[in-house]
Amino acid sequence: MFYVQVDDPAAALEKIRSLGGSTVSEPMDVPGGPTIAHFADPEGHVVGLVKGT
Repeated sequence: MFYVQVDDPAAALEKIRSLGGSTVSEPMDVPGGPTIAHFADPEGHVVGLVKGT
């Protein structure tokens, strides 16, 4: 899996849903790490989002 850096994972998930993707996991804080989330594109490929610092 690869991750894409975004400023706001929740806002990115909203945009992704509007374009036909779906949320796999809502934004969550990794202890001692970044905020991450996961989505599936319309073909089912899962991609990660990571909040930029």
